[in-house]
Amino acid sequence: MTQSDADVTARPTLPPCLILDEIDVARMVAQHATLRALCTTLERCADGLPARDAVIAAVTVSAALAECLRHHEVVENAILSNLFESDPALPVNSLLGRIRHRHAVDHLHAEDLRDALGAAAQLVGPLESDALSYMMRCLFDGCRRGIDFQEAAILMLAHDRLTRTARATLSASLNGAA
Repeated sequence: MTQSDADVTARPTLPPCLILDEIDVARMVAQHATLRALCTTLERCADGLPARDAVIAAVTVSAALAECLRHHEVVENAILSNLFESDPALPVNSLLGRIRHRHAVDHLHAEDLRDALGAAAQLVGPLESDALSYMMRCLFDGCRRGIDFQEAAILMLAHDRLTRTARATLSASLNGAA
């Protein structure tokens, strides 16, 4: 991790390894953008139910979302660990546990949805589109809330550990500009 902004290098109280610059957060923000796009596509599929083509599209999107969530968790955990877990006395570690719990819930919802959509795609008769639509909405609403919460938490709790450009990158993502 580097110290690319003058405002960060002037802070002698923080060890350099605890400073994150825009390169450090860029991968996470890019994954957030991908997750948001997949959520938007899944929302369109939910709106298109009970049409069969919406179900077929949702099967593909939900599988991609589940895979993206799995990869994203690794990247985000590394960033959160670098920012906060170096000091186990910080009360923010309970927040990290909550974020990790939300990751697990999102994974479970994605897997449940993938299974339900796979079964629905095989049905010959009418679909139970209300239940599928509800499951899709739970997943994409939860993912969107989780992304917003994580970015806001990093911005608020690690403000002094982020370079000016890293803060701007996270702010832009949180505000929908990334």
